[in-house]
Amino acid sequence: MNLRIAENIRRLRQEQHLTQAQLADRLGVSYQAVSRWENETTYPDIELLPAIATLFGITVDHLLGFSAEDQKQSLRQSWDRFYAITNPQERLAHLRQMNRRFPDDVYTRVRLCEEVPSIEEKRTLVDRLVRECSVPYMRNRAIRHLIHAETEERLMDTIYHYNLPEECWDEMLEDRYRARGEADKYRQKRQFVLLECLRKAMIRMTDNDTSCLSPDPAESEAGARAILSMIAALTGSPLTPTHPVAGDGPPDLWACQRAWAGISIACAASARGDVEEALSILEDAAALIARIRTLPDEAPLSYNTPGLDTFDVTRKKFNGVYFQPDHMAAQFAHEGFSPLREHPTLAPRFEAACRVFTHMPASPAEGV
Repeated sequence: MNLRIAENIRRLRQEQHLTQAQLADRLGVSYQAVSRWENETTYPDIELLPAIATLFGITVDHLLGFSAEDQKQSLRQSWDRFYAITNPQERLAHLRQMNRRFPDDVYTRVRLCEEVPSIEEKRTLVDRLVRECSVPYMRNRAIRHLIHAETEERLMDTIYHYNLPEECWDEMLEDRYRARGEADKYRQKRQFVLLECLRKAMIRMTDNDTSCLSPDPAESEAGARAILSMIAALTGSPLTPTHPVAGDGPPDLWACQRAWAGISIACAASARGDVEEALSILEDAAALIARIRTLPDEAPLSYNTPGLDTFDVTRKKFNGVYFQPDHMAAQFAHEGFSPLREHPTLAPRFEAACRVFTHMPASPAEGV
């Protein structure tokens, strides 16, 4: 087959309105070298081919003048050679070469994500593939390879990073831990998946973001009450008029969900003029947060929910409950709180309850 590299370099250079000197400068060679290439006096060094192809946004095979059928045949031959290699280092080197030569072949890129031993390089390769690949199956396959190899500390962060739906978590985690012979860890992670599903179910009971008050507080009140009722059922800690948010049980790890539900209900009650009810609910939410913050570091906290019993942690590990002060100040400035904020006798108690959320605790925490 006759190589058409000289013709292609000249055509591509002219299409991009580059002079020989400009192309040479970008490639780090002399303009005489480019002239010799285009005059077919010499060919570029083989190490330069990927750089030239990348500069023009094409593959090396396109640069050399291979037809589409030539490329397919070359790719098949490369895979045949790959499968014949038994040495892991040689297999990886061959795969890297294939990825440079066939950068548009998605399967080669996915296989490289699987084969590279470095977790840092694997993360980089998968991140790039997910951004650039339009085939969902291939993206998911690359992510699955990363989840198999990810460190325990980064595992859930990786799952969150790629916004994987909860219904996929269990299967991917089972694949990871079964392949690694770590069935016990899989059982623990299944509880985490259950917890996240429960939290998502609560969020879906509301019509809006549960971390921000709705413009119409009445819209989210029913959902917030449903969240508190669900937590009460899960924990066996009934809600009472005295503790409409915290319940009658000990402080637990549902504190963030309890508090946000309480703030939503309090805002709705204030907006319709039930300021005493609103203040009672808000003060209960604030007292719950304040109580957790004052517990000793070694005090145990739990979800107090069957099936989630291994999530017991100490107050130090939980690090209290922390809300961004500026964000919370914006929530308490909501118009729905105006009747309570402007009440002649209840306003000071309202401000005191707000300060629990808008002032940083002595030891800043990161929330759950």
